[in-house]
Amino acid sequence: MSWRKGQAYGQDLRDRVLAAPGVLREVAERFGVSQAYVCRARARREKLGQASPGAQCNHRPLRLGAIEGALREQVARAPAQTLRELCQWVRAQHGIEVGTTTMFKTLRRFGVTLKKITLHAAEQTRPDVAQARQDWSAQQPEWPAARLIFLDETWATTSMAPMRGRSPRGQRCRGFAP
Repeated sequence: MSWRKGQAYGQDLRDRVLAAPGVLREVAERFGVSQAYVCRARARREKLGQASPGAQCNHRPLRLGAIEGALREQVARAPAQTLRELCQWVRAQHGIEVGTTTMFKTLRRFGVTLKKITLHAAEQTRPDVAQARQDWSAQQPEWPAARLIFLDETWATTSMAPMRGRSPRGQRCRGFAP
């Protein structure tokens, strides 16, 4: 049996299949096609009066393909957004109504995956804190090691911050916690 994925059989074969008398199994075996193909071709001829194949639907364009750049920017800006929140954003900003399944598949095609967020202190982004951290790093070699005191904050929790977010495949998902 010859079988081709995503491509219609030629019109000459279709015409011979439709012109052949006999039951489905015999016609299918004679021409090397499936019984389902013979059945669908006959049904299309009876129902629509057409011997030509219907439109192929296996290469549909992405519904959100036109806004790929904006969607990537939104995910980078707010990586912890849920699929539902992203769908609401698309509806509000671009007027396109999509469901969570479409959003999931679109993000997967764009190479954006869900992963654990690497948390950093939100204060690190403030200019005064960034300058203080830089000054601290510059002065560190001058301090005597015997006078340093270390505090272990391993079990400090930031449960208000989301633990999962989206980012491009192969890149860390960075997030900030208060």
